[in-house]
Amino acid sequence: MGLRARSAVKVLLAASILIAPVGISVESALASGQSPRTNNCYSTWGSTGSNAHCYANSVAGTYTNHGFCTSQPDPTSSKYFVKGTYAPDWGQVNCWFKINSSRVDFHG
Repeated sequence: MGLRARSAVKVLLAASILIAPVGISVESALASGQSPRTNNCYSTWGSTGSNAHCYANSVAGTYTNHGFCTSQPDPTSSKYFVKGTYAPDWGQVNCWFKINSSRVDFHG
């Protein structure tokens, strides 16, 4: 292998070592999900926050968006809804570092 080929291999190896951790952190930062439905209400989460959504909830009562955070107390946000409420975006909660999941709880 010539001098140029060896230099090119070293450059590619160094670049791959530097770029690999960036790809891993971007992937984990984009983690997201959706909770199961509770009386037609559910919660979605992204890297550090969550919003709740209700589409014609089937039972009147208090609904709580509950975020599950890393290294901090879990935030909650509650709201009372009459039956059949359409609330596409309510109960925002945020974590300092990372949210692992969220869910909507019902309190009759």
